[in-house]
Amino acid sequence: MYPTSIDKAGNPIPGSLTSTQYLLTAYNNTKINCYGTTNIRCKYKNSPWLDTQFYVVDVPGAAILGLPTSVALKVVTMNCAISVQHLPINSIADLIRLYHDRFDRIVEFRRTHKLAVNLNVPCHIDPPRRKPIAMREKIKAELDKMESQGVIRRIEEPTNWVSSLTYVTKRDNTIRVCLDPRALNKALIRPYHQIPTVEELNHRFAEAKFFSKLDA
Repeated sequence: MYPTSIDKAGNPIPGSLTSTQYLLTAYNNTKINCYGTTNIRCKYKNSPWLDTQFYVVDVPGAAILGLPTSVALKVVTMNCAISVQHLPINSIADLIRLYHDRFDRIVEFRRTHKLAVNLNVPCHIDPPRRKPIAMREKIKAELDKMESQGVIRRIEEPTNWVSSLTYVTKRDNTIRVCLDPRALNKALIRPYHQIPTVEELNHRFAEAKFFSKLDA
C-alpha cells in the first residue's frame, strides 16, 4: 500500500510511522515487535469512512481490525447489556435485603420422587447419637421449624429404616440439621442415566435464543 515508506528488506523507513509506547503480546505472552502506528481510512459496505489506527508489527499475517473499529464500521453488532450493581453483596444478609422475595419461603418439589430399595439388603436402624445438652433445645427448635415448613414429617409408627441425626453450626450461629443415611444409601437401587454428548444435543439448539448456565 505504501511502497515508498519501506526499505529493500520490506521494513518501514524511519519517520514513516508514529511511535507508540504500547507493548503488544500474543496469546502465549510472546512479545510482538511493533514498528509504530499509521492511520488508514477504512470503509465497509454502507458505513462512513473512518480514520483507523493500525499497529505495524514484524509478524506475517493479514491486517486485523480491532473490536471498536469493527463495531464503528458495522462489521459486527454487539447485542449485550451491562447492568451495574451499586450495592455490594458481601453476605447472606445483603442477598436477603436485595432479593427479599426469594427468601420468604421453602420451595416444594412439584413431583413426588420415589426411592427404590433393594429388598435383599437387611434393614438398618442407627442408634441415636449423643448430643450436647446445650444443643438440644436448638436442635429441637430447628426440627419444629422444618416440620412447620413441610420439609420433614413426624413419624409416630415403627419403621424399618432409621438414619442417625447430625448437625453443623453455620457462620451465623444457626444449625443445619442433616441425616447420615450411609446404610440406606447402600440399599438404594440407583437409576442410570446416560448423559447425552454435544453432538446429540447440537440439533436441538437450532432456533434457541436464550441459554442459562447452572453451576451445581
